Amino acid sequence: PATLLVVMAHPRDLDPWDQDLLSFSGIRPALFPAWDALPGLDTLLDETGGRRLRVLRQLEGDQPPRLVLTTIQALLQPAPDREQLTAHRKRLRVGQDIEPDAIVAWLLDQGFKRTEALELPGEFAQRGGILDVFSPDAEAPYRLEFFGTEIESIRQFSPDTQRSLGDVRAIEITAQGRYDPGQEMMRGHLCDYLPTDAWTVLVELGDLEEQGKAYLERTGDITGLFSVP
Repeated sequence: PATLLVVMAHPRDLDPWDQDLLSFSGIRPALFPAWDALPGLDTLLDETGGRRLRVLRQLEGDQPPRLVLTTIQALLQPAPDREQLTAHRKRLRVGQDIEPDAIVAWLLDQGFKRTEALELPGEFAQRGGILDVFSPDAEAPYRLEFFGTEIESIRQFSPDTQRSLGDVRAIEITAQGRYDPGQEMMRGHLCDYLPTDAWTVLVELGDLEEQGKAYLERTGDITGLFSVP
């Protein structure tokens, strides 16, 4: 299959299975984590949400990950559907004519935080004709250099060393979005993004059902969550 989804009952089993799958296949699995609590209005700077977005982005690509490892808790939690991702995504390319302030306004509207120097996904910084953006679904931040209103160059860089990680011609900035039961709830699912010929491995089905039910029972508000079946 193009992608093999492996579902575990317990989060504690993710690390051993991650190592075992890597040892036996030579392929590092993409990990799709579960939130401890579903995101609300002010959880853009959330590492779990960023990791979930990165897996969705990889599955949308031409070469989806061969192995995806997750838990039943993560599968009970919704994800943004493709329409929602599109609504919270901005495409930028070298040579594009766009006002830097228009990008900043979009970032602020999407909940990005303005800082002096980037450290976390969901942050951005602006200095003259340079705009740094750390998209939650990116492994490293982007630096956009403008000549007037034209994007002259785009590159990724290390937030720790400021060292360039390479030039790119085009990027997509994806905001995690602000999801709230009274406003815009996530309505998609990880499995919506799997290739059509993907296989799914359910490890210890009885344990999966038991842990799934226990998770729903201890969750105060299950609005938007999926059922175990």
